[in-house]
Amino acid sequence: MNALISLYTQRRYSFFIFLGVGALFFLFFIRAFGTGDSLPPLFTEARREGVAVAQEIVAISNESVAGFQNISKFDELGQYVQALDLVYVEMNRSRDMRARAILLYEKLQTMTNSLEEFSSSRDRGQALHAISYQVALVTHLTGYNDLLNQLLEALRSKFLGYSTDDGAIQDLIPRINEEIRKINALNDQFTEAIGKI
Repeated sequence: MNALISLYTQRRYSFFIFLGVGALFFLFFIRAFGTGDSLPPLFTEARREGVAVAQEIVAISNESVAGFQNISKFDELGQYVQALDLVYVEMNRSRDMRARAILLYEKLQTMTNSLEEFSSSRDRGQALHAISYQVALVTHLTGYNDLLNQLLEALRSKFLGYSTDDGAIQDLIPRINEEIRKINALNDQFTEAIGKI
């Protein structure tokens, strides 16, 4: 129960992280490079698609917040069948979120590959610097998602009656917190880099 409350707090927090990723991704490429009229077409298309993917990640994360609230509620009430059903829903969401994070990474890679087409070396350098923070952030989002999957698996085992030990659940919470800390640090570095443009 305490683990689920902690998890909910972390999931709510992660929602703001994902929201920040999507918003910063969007704001960076609009603010720093305008509407894209003078940008390489491949870069502009990947940027547009990347913004859409980031928005999908935000939406999935938002749905997960409600899902973990309900898992916690059913766990507290001892309604493990209902909690288990929601764990499976969250497992599917987690897979979807991971797939979207990989897709976002691919869009960032496409943007990186198109940097040589920039006419201004200054713009190219600024874009590369900001993209590097986003790539690192997506890498940590993927790690965060892997830990979340482990947590969901531990919850599944608990609700199926395979494990009565909440130790695995409790061990994962600090690791998830560490990934969130790293994501926030990268987000701060990205924000600082954007401020210099």
